[in-house]
Amino acid sequence: MNVNNLTTIYDINAACPPSRIVVSHDCDVNTRTVEVFFRQGVIPLAISQDCTAKAAFVERQSNILINDNVPCTVTEAGSVLIPVDDLHRQGRFDMSIELTVTNQGGEKVLVTPFPMWITVNGSILNKAEVTEETKGTVPELLEEAAEALADAKDYEKLGNLPAINGHTLIGNQTAEDLGITGGGSEIVSGVVNRNGTITYYDGNGTALFTTSGDNLVTSGNQQISMGYDNGGFYFLFDDGGVTNGTD
Repeated sequence: MNVNNLTTIYDINAACPPSRIVVSHDCDVNTRTVEVFFRQGVIPLAISQDCTAKAAFVERQSNILINDNVPCTVTEAGSVLIPVDDLHRQGRFDMSIELTVTNQGGEKVLVTPFPMWITVNGSILNKAEVTEETKGTVPELLEEAAEALADAKDYEKLGNLPAINGHTLIGNQTAEDLGITGGGSEIVSGVVNRNGTITYYDGNGTALFTTSGDNLVTSGNQQISMGYDNGGFYFLFDDGGVTNGTD
């Protein structure tokens, strides 16, 4: 599928901002591109292919930054192609686009004096209501989610129940049930590390343990106590020998 570019002419000498140039859709992916042809008054201004171009996207109403470094393409004709789809935002919104062109040495930079304006329309499905008579993929997904929620509430009937210290986690278990004794610090926060592991901390900011594969690895000779109470799990960490368990 080859969709023609949405073209606009931008006068870098203009004394007022341009009107809205494009209306696209929030579900577009790799199909919608704005092609900008530059002029300096009535004189065409071709951008050299030795230059690089990038765009910044900002939501107009809220002034929220969407992306400040969108790579753009300088064409043989001296125009600049700006991809304006695949924004990963749902719903209708207006967006300002600021384009920056830099020459090869980096000593010359041209930035559009006024932002370009496009509107992104949302899908009709975003606000659609679902009834028992509704057909299609969305109702099917909602039914699957409802079933998964019902299964989660009946936790003990789920397959592949997690275990710790060799004991399967079922019902309201105590630390003694899991082969762990004592009482200690409570987990209050967790940080995802660059290598994909997660480090958990107590209320004083002390690292309690870091995940490693399928195991929980404690720090500071602490043991893990884990239980299930009122529909949720809790963790307690105690001083003592290191105990590894499977999540």
